[in-house]
Amino acid sequence: MRKYEGLQFSGIGFHGDLHLTDLVDNLLESCELFVETGTYTGDTLNYVSQKYPDKVCMSCEPDKKTFGVAKKNVNQNSNVKLYNLTSQEFMKNILGNDILKKQNTLFWLDAHGYGYDWPLKEEISFFSNNSKGSFLLIDDFKVPGKESIFNYDLYEDQECSYDYIKDSILTEHRLFYPNYSQKSSSFHPLVGWGLLTFNEGLSWEIPDKLTEFIKEEQQT
Repeated sequence: MRKYEGLQFSGIGFHGDLHLTDLVDNLLESCELFVETGTYTGDTLNYVSQKYPDKVCMSCEPDKKTFGVAKKNVNQNSNVKLYNLTSQEFMKNILGNDILKKQNTLFWLDAHGYGYDWPLKEEISFFSNNSKGSFLLIDDFKVPGKESIFNYDLYEDQECSYDYIKDSILTEHRLFYPNYSQKSSSFHPLVGWGLLTFNEGLSWEIPDKLTEFIKEEQQT
């Protein structure tokens, strides 16, 4: 763990959650593109781009100071495309040219936090309707029945949860949650996540090594 301009950088993605990184590894086997919203200092972007140098990794960060730090942290990775844009600008100006309809994509949505309006609903609507497909992971997500175990974002009337986003999903989908309680990260508490699969990702099945750690939420 090191600091740049007071901002921490570990270089380890996905909060160091080993069950989550195992899931990411499986999903990326069938994806050509990794898209992240909310780079922060570039931990996850650095992790994915270094581990998968054959995959294009795209991310956006609107804060100029944080963007500058992230750029320094991932500048050596030639497969990275990093933009000093809001998520909305990123979707409109960079991803709105059918690039997502040409290749399977793993999305990591992390452009939400405290003190401002989230782009999460717009992201869900755009990505679920404009992608060839496949996998959409949401960070800081509420895990039903495990609210006291997994941290999740909640700010005023904004709750990072399925109920908050469900009306923004514009296509058939499946929903998965973590099914464990012990943290595997050496430096971070458990953080909730949700996985949506859609379009070509609808046929995805939980790999044998992860059946104990991931469960599908049956939609009613």
